[in-house]
Amino acid sequence: MTNIISSDIIERLKQATNGNPVIGDAIAEIERLRKIAAHAKPKLFICLPAYGQQVTAQTCSTLVNLVKFLTEQQMLGGFGTLSFPSITELRNLFLSIWYYKVGTSHMLMIDNDMQFDVQLIVDMLAFDKPVLGALCPQRKLPIEYAGRAKPGECRVVNNFLEVDGVGGAIMMIKREAVDAIIAKYPDILDTKSPKNHAAKQLMEEQGITTLIRAFDEMKIDGEHFSEDLSFCKRAQGAGFDIWANIGHEITHVGPHEFKARYLDQIKDQIKQPGQPQQLPAPAPISAEVQQFLEA
Repeated sequence: MTNIISSDIIERLKQATNGNPVIGDAIAEIERLRKIAAHAKPKLFICLPAYGQQVTAQTCSTLVNLVKFLTEQQMLGGFGTLSFPSITELRNLFLSIWYYKVGTSHMLMIDNDMQFDVQLIVDMLAFDKPVLGALCPQRKLPIEYAGRAKPGECRVVNNFLEVDGVGGAIMMIKREAVDAIIAKYPDILDTKSPKNHAAKQLMEEQGITTLIRAFDEMKIDGEHFSEDLSFCKRAQGAGFDIWANIGHEITHVGPHEFKARYLDQIKDQIKQPGQPQQLPAPAPISAEVQQFLEA
C-alpha cells in the first residue's frame, strides 16, 4: 500500500479529513510506513548456476565472504544453486523461482567460476539501477571482456559504464525490471513447458507453473544474441539502461586465472571535464573503447 498511495493523494486526504481523528490517524500511519519503506534495506537472493554441479574454490571463497557480509547487514534474502545442461534454461529457471517464490528486492546471479571482492556488490547496490552487471574477462588471452558496447558515446558514472549488454556471470536484477519486461513482452510467460519440462520435478517442488523466458536467445536483423545479451535487449525494450561496473578486478577461473579490470584498459580514453568531445566508433566491448563521456 505504501507504494501505491502517492504523496499528492495523501495531501488530498489531509484536506478532506475535516478534523476526523480516525482518518488523521490512518494518514499518519501511511506516512510512517512510507518512510520505513523508503529506507528499507534491499535484500538479495543469490543464484549460483553450477554446471555439472561443480563450483571453483575461488567462487566458494567469494560466496562465503559475500554471504557473511550480507548476513551481518541483514540484506541476505536467500541462496540457491541449480545444475542444468542449458545455461539459458538455467537462468530462466532461477529468474522464475526468484520472481514468483522469493520475496526479495534483488536477484544476484553469480556463475560458478567467478571471483571478486564483496565491495563490487556493495557498489552495485549503491548505484541502484534495475539491471546491472560487471565487465568480466573471458577465459582467453589476450584478455577480452564479456558484453557489448553501446553504439556512440557512452556515460561513465562512478566506475559504471553504460553498455548495450552485459554478461550474466555477475548480474543484478531488480524486481521492477522483470515487471516491466513481462508487461512489454507477455509472450515470454510459458505455461505449457513446465508440464513436460526436464526440470518438471524441480518446478513442482518450487510451485512454479509459469516459466519466465526472459533469457531465451533472440535473433534481431539476422544477428544472434546470447542468453544474457537477449535479456539485456528485452530490458532495453522495456525502457531500462544497462550498466556494467568497470572499477573492480574480476577473476574468471579456468586452467589459468584470467584476472582483469576493464577500467585499466580505458582509463586514458575517458573524457575529462573541459576536453573537446569526440565520438567513439561502435565496437564490441572486447575492443578498445575510443572515448567515453563522464556524466
